Amino acid sequence: MTEAEMLMEEKLRKKKEEEEEMWAEYLEQRKKQRAKEEEELRKLKERQVSNFENAK
Repeated sequence: MTEAEMLMEEKLRKKKEEEEEMWAEYLEQRKKQRAKEEEELRKLKERQVSNFENAK
């Protein structure tokens, strides 16, 4: 393998690592956002049930 090929391979490896790190960060942020949305939905449902029961 030539030096140029080794350098190119190293560059591609680093780029792949960076992309994997960015993807992991995105997934973590999405997981947090989804948990927040699910909590908001749970609270909304509780309020609807409470309002329905109070209307009886």
